[in-house]
Amino acid sequence: MLTNPSPPQKVFLGTDATERWPIAEFREYAMGRFSTGVGWTYESTERFIYFDDDGNTAWFDERVVNEKYGEFRGTGVLEKRGGKWLISHYNLTAPIPNDLLVSVVEIIREYEKGE
Repeated sequence: MLTNPSPPQKVFLGTDATERWPIAEFREYAMGRFSTGVGWTYESTERFIYFDDDGNTAWFDERVVNEKYGEFRGTGVLEKRGGKWLISHYNLTAPIPNDLLVSVVEIIREYEKGE
């Protein structure tokens, strides 16, 4: 299904297939976690940033590492508004080596059957 939300909405896509968070909901969830002292840290190890011709929109991809879960890939879109760069879209994913993908898909399908 294709939808075009109006007005434009900031979105965070998490690693779980069900995670499509409007930014206000994600911020509330994350702040709740961090306020208890339980949160998460990802450190960037590599980042590529590209700008549009007018310099007000940028998109990027990055490799980030989490101590517990290992390496992830993030992609995002930034918009310059009022002199500030704001994230309008971010996607965090766990890259899976191609040789392991079929096995991982099978694990996920079995897990989803039990839900």
